[in-house]
Amino acid sequence: MFFTVKYIEGLNQPNLVSQDNVTLHIKAANTLKTFINKVLDTQGTISLEDRVQLENDVLQLHDPVVTTTWNAFVNSKNTKEAQKNAVKLMSLLIDRV
Repeated sequence: MFFTVKYIEGLNQPNLVSQDNVTLHIKAANTLKTFINKVLDTQGTISLEDRVQLENDVLQLHDPVVTTTWNAFVNSKNTKEAQKNAVKLMSLLIDRV
């Protein structure tokens, strides 16, 4: 009887773990979309506002691997390295979605 009551109580409580995962997936998807729109669609340099927005989006994921990859992208020395780091970043964001 005790276990049955506990089981039913558990069904009535929201599953916070899955809600946190959904929130993480949404944040990762939004970050990826912003990255594509602001970085890949631009023909010139990225504005400071866009860079700050992207960096804040990356930091809001609270994922050290994504943050490290973002820093590698930002600190790229040339176009080829930036492209390689952009692919890594987008791949990580896709994995989080």
